[in-house]
Amino acid sequence: DASGHDQREWLPLVLEQLHAQPGHFLVELVMERCDMGNLKQATLDGAFSPGAPGNGGSRRAAMLALVRTAREVSQGMCHLHACHVLHADLKPDNILLIAEAGHPAGARALITDFGLCAALEE
Repeated sequence: DASGHDQREWLPLVLEQLHAQPGHFLVELVMERCDMGNLKQATLDGAFSPGAPGNGGSRRAAMLALVRTAREVSQGMCHLHACHVLHADLKPDNILLIAEAGHPAGARALITDFGLCAALEE
C-alpha cells in the first residue's frame, strides 16, 4: 500500500485489537492518526513558519513546504476529478496533515470530509 506497509503484516493485529471473530460481522472505522491536525490549525500554529521543525529553518524552506503541500492537495483534487467526483467543500479545515520525516513538505496531506461531494456525469 501507499504507506509502505504490507497489509498482511498489520491486518491480523488490527483485527485482534478489535476482537474480530470469524463468522461475525464487524463494522469499524480504522483511520490514520493525523498528528499535525488540519491545515488551518497547522498554519496558525506556525508549522509553515521559518524555524518550524522539518522545514530547514529558512523562510524559503518554509514557503517551499507550504507550496509542496498545496501541490499535493491539488494533485489529490485532480485525482478526484479524474474519478468524476466533485468535493464541493475544499478548505484548510478539511485537509489533515501527517508528519513524515522523508516527505518533501515534512507532512503528507489528506483530503477529508466528503459530506458534500457529488458524482459528476462522465
